[in-house]
Amino acid sequence: MSIPLFIKEHHFGQLTLSRFDVNPFDEHEVRVLRAFTDQAVIAISNAKLFSDLDDSLDLQTATSEILQVISANPGDINTVFASIMRRANAMCDADASAVWRNDGDQLKILAQSDPK
Repeated sequence: MSIPLFIKEHHFGQLTLSRFDVNPFDEHEVRVLRAFTDQAVIAISNAKLFSDLDDSLDLQTATSEILQVISANPGDINTVFASIMRRANAMCDADASAVWRNDGDQLKILAQSDPK
């Protein structure tokens, strides 16, 4: 027996029970499984909310740190770019980053991080 898992009309999985012997599930067992699917959906929704909250907090923290660097180094663009690239690399699990500028028909590199 399978009961689909939905969050806001989005089907994302199923909770399934099976038996090795041929023995249909009765109405009580179906109600029990439905209750467990409801609990599973709540648990998954809560986990997603906490994950989203963590991601949002990480981004706000990074933004605050970069703004502090900008404030402390108003004329030092290299330090600011280095801070931005360091945070972007860490948050995106990137190996390297660079800041480019359009210069007519060419791209000019303004700053780059060292590869991992």
